[in-house]
Amino acid sequence: MKLFFLFSAIFFPILTIAQPNYPEPCDGNQIEEPYKDLNQDGKADLMMFISSEGTDDVPSSMGTCFYGFRFMDPKMGLLVPEDWDYLSGYTQNVHQDSARYIPSNASAVQPLLSMGYGNNQTEGWVTTLDRSEYYAFYYIDQGDTLLGWFEVEIDREMGVAQFGNIMIQVDPTKKCVSPGSSGPLETLFSVGWKHNPQVGLMAVDRGPVSARTVKGGIYAGYYAQYGLMISDILLMGFETSLNAEFYNWNAVNNLNLRWSANVHFIMLDFGFAFVNQNPLSSDLNSGLGFQWETGISLANYRMMFVFNGRSLDPDAQADAFPKYGLRLNYQF
Repeated sequence: MKLFFLFSAIFFPILTIAQPNYPEPCDGNQIEEPYKDLNQDGKADLMMFISSEGTDDVPSSMGTCFYGFRFMDPKMGLLVPEDWDYLSGYTQNVHQDSARYIPSNASAVQPLLSMGYGNNQTEGWVTTLDRSEYYAFYYIDQGDTLLGWFEVEIDREMGVAQFGNIMIQVDPTKKCVSPGSSGPLETLFSVGWKHNPQVGLMAVDRGPVSARTVKGGIYAGYYAQYGLMISDILLMGFETSLNAEFYNWNAVNNLNLRWSANVHFIMLDFGFAFVNQNPLSSDLNSGLGFQWETGISLANYRMMFVFNGRSLDPDAQADAFPKYGLRLNYQF
């Protein structure tokens, strides 16, 4: 027994020291910027890594080196592939209400690039992806789930994968669209609804029926649009709006309710409106009027010329209702 312990004390350390220190099979590649801050809070949210899988013999006789990424923030992860377009340059509208999520610990896509070594040697790096891929991700922030895209740039010839552009949708009520610039026209155009508040200034005039008197006013309300959009600006379609407006008419302040409908084509608008004119005086009765309108729009700004306004009361005087008007408004 003493002889056995003496043998062990001498030869086991020798066997341990004799184990060679072989390099890892994928040590030759480096990632210049392995971390990405997706939400611009100064902390790394995403990590690019190089790893390997192979045999356990030393040195490993065969295996694969590969690039991959993983999320470092547990509040982030990928959307399921069915909810976004995996191919580079193509766009899929992803809406908060319909988006489906992959848990953060399962949100890893690999391999981005791979290369076999040893008995599994390949001729250079291999990938099934394009040079630029966009991945849709979610980010849970103070109870809101925000959506975004990040880019992975791939250079197969050089054996390099790195993070590229980021786009995050900070408003969870709106759609998040891929920033790919080489996709089809639907990356730029869409058909759908837009609705928001609007405010404006106005002027009204009697017309030549009596002494001309131009009066100014203000209005605010809500509009809804449907049609072909470029970004979130209506290109062709329809619009309707409901506004409360205030102006002085016939020496009486009026608080009116106005509903309008018009057709929009690029920058031109044409439509009509009904106005319920309500004098803020107990001595006068309210009345319903009708107006035509036409004008031009540029982005969120609009100028409309109102003409042929008239009261729909057959007994009303000619100047009971403004005949002309000019409206300038901003749409949010």
